[in-house]
Amino acid sequence: MSYITKGINLPAMYFYDASYIWGGYSRGGSIKYYPPVGITIASWKVTVFDVIYLVLGTGYYVVRYYINRIKGKFRQYDASDNLLDEVAVDIGRGVSQTIPAVSGVDHVELFITYFEFLRSASTSGVPYPEVDSVYSGTGNEVIRIASLDSSGNETSSLRVTSYRVIGMAKDYEDIQVASENPVREFSITVNNTNPYILEWYFIIDSVTGTTDPNVDKVKVELLDSNKNTINSTLIPATAGSSGYLPHDQSTRYIRVTLLSSKRVIVVVKVNEAINIAYGIS
Repeated sequence: MSYITKGINLPAMYFYDASYIWGGYSRGGSIKYYPPVGITIASWKVTVFDVIYLVLGTGYYVVRYYINRIKGKFRQYDASDNLLDEVAVDIGRGVSQTIPAVSGVDHVELFITYFEFLRSASTSGVPYPEVDSVYSGTGNEVIRIASLDSSGNETSSLRVTSYRVIGMAKDYEDIQVASENPVREFSITVNNTNPYILEWYFIIDSVTGTTDPNVDKVKVELLDSNKNTINSTLIPATAGSSGYLPHDQSTRYIRVTLLSSKRVIVVVKVNEAINIAYGIS
């Protein structure tokens, strides 16, 4: 049985509530695996390990981070990179999911659309990841993509390890826009983490009042240092609506604007998606 090892980047953020679990979306979580030619492949197994990917602090004041869950798509391709099969994956910490191999498969892709993280603190007063910081990961194997034979034995695998851990571009905040204050603008810090940010993901967390998704919108803009608009998107002002913008390295501000004539309050969550492959050969 042969295997290869590859590192990935993972995010770290300040946990803002007592649950110690945080979920963040990413459209850039693509891990491809090209197994050796000539091995037996009856099925694939994707595993999320119950291991630490970041440790902050020393001695009594220590905080540890784990991947708590991933969601996304498992895709199988032929040698010409044609998509043969795609299934949804939803895998918790310490759990595996097995997917039957399709005829003619040459390589596979685990496309992660959702990461959920668990923070475990040994005591109060432990350190938190700093804004705009890059940390070394533990090097532990966090995810494995394995090929199996008909007896369920592993014939090859890609073992994914924690390489770098990326701090957020700003302290956590629910961005609230209301009819009385329809524009919110905030700065981000990206001197160290800029290349690691792949995109920005926005979700309407809650709405107080009644809105029409066809009429009432939230506009989100990426701004440069002179507050010129780099890119923008419109999101229906209804709970659960979402949108995203590719990151531009000249971004220094984000503006959130409520476009509605109604008396409503809209809470928007702004997340950055980390490029898990940046800086890794």
